[in-house]
Amino acid sequence: MNRQENRIFLQSVDSTNEYLKRNAVDLPDRTLVAAKHQSAGKGRLGRKWQDKEGDSLLCSWLFWELESERMTLLPLLAGLAVRQALEQMGMKTALKWSNDVLAQSDGRWWKVAGILCESRIVNGRRAAICGIGINLRQSREFFESCGLEDASSLAEVFGKGTDFGQDFEQKLLEELSQALFYKLTDVNGEQARQEYSNCCITLHKTVKIDGNGQQFCAYAKEIAPDGSLVCIKDEKEFVVRAGEVSVRGIDRYAQ
Repeated sequence: MNRQENRIFLQSVDSTNEYLKRNAVDLPDRTLVAAKHQSAGKGRLGRKWQDKEGDSLLCSWLFWELESERMTLLPLLAGLAVRQALEQMGMKTALKWSNDVLAQSDGRWWKVAGILCESRIVNGRRAAICGIGINLRQSREFFESCGLEDASSLAEVFGKGTDFGQDFEQKLLEELSQALFYKLTDVNGEQARQEYSNCCITLHKTVKIDGNGQQFCAYAKEIAPDGSLVCIKDEKEFVVRAGEVSVRGIDRYAQ
């Protein structure tokens, strides 16, 4: 383990989110933990996060006592932070509600990053944990072997003329940290909702909703103030929340 001020770097861990949960009581606000490999990484709705050692940026931040609005919007703010950081590195991306970062190649969208935000009470204080995984160098064949036909990496999508080595990884981590802290500190709820809406490819189209034992199609209208997704079916509005359902395109993951 390599430990710097408020930063912990691990070769391997079960999950960076789980590490922070176990050790939160001893760690200060804004502690970052990053690892080269996760043996039991996870995504939303209990899905397993697949990675190949050294080929992903795997990191989580601990935040103490976030305001209620910030806590609610943390997944959206994190998505905006990832998008901003990648843009600073010259890579244009979009967001898929509620926690995926996408890049376009070969006429379609690919998932290149995912976000998992969790919270718990620790000794009477609320701890928020924001986990982010960015696919850096994996091949499409790796994702296909894992059954992840919609996933890709930055190297596969943006690889031409770019070195995705350690220097790139360190710079991306710095950009990501700065962007995340800025979004949490200086962007209000309405600004976040508008910014997210402007780059969210889920909106203003018919989507497939899967959850609670049901699967059906509806029109994705807008992002609600609390970050949930407002949809319309049979001329009636309803709200879906990230922890309850999966939302995909009609024919493909995002399209």
